[in-house]
Amino acid sequence: MGGVDIIGQDGETLVFVEVKLRGSHTFGAAVEAITRAKAQKLVMCAQQYASERNLDIPWRIDIVAIQMDSGVTQPTLIQNAVADETA
Repeated sequence: MGGVDIIGQDGETLVFVEVKLRGSHTFGAAVEAITRAKAQKLVMCAQQYASERNLDIPWRIDIVAIQMDSGVTQPTLIQNAVADETA
């Protein structure tokens, strides 16, 4: 499918999760790695997955941003981070 790292379920909601890891801030923070183009690709992947399986349930896209600084790992969960702008 490409683009989505984890697919899970939270209650009645299908959850697509994109995981971003950064070992430093050299190329920006982990959360900054989700560009508009990447967000659109994630939405298309989620729509395709649901469509191919005839799923008529709510879904969302979450981001897990993992920042590693000086040996300290800082994970951040952003729920519903990417909106489906076609809906």
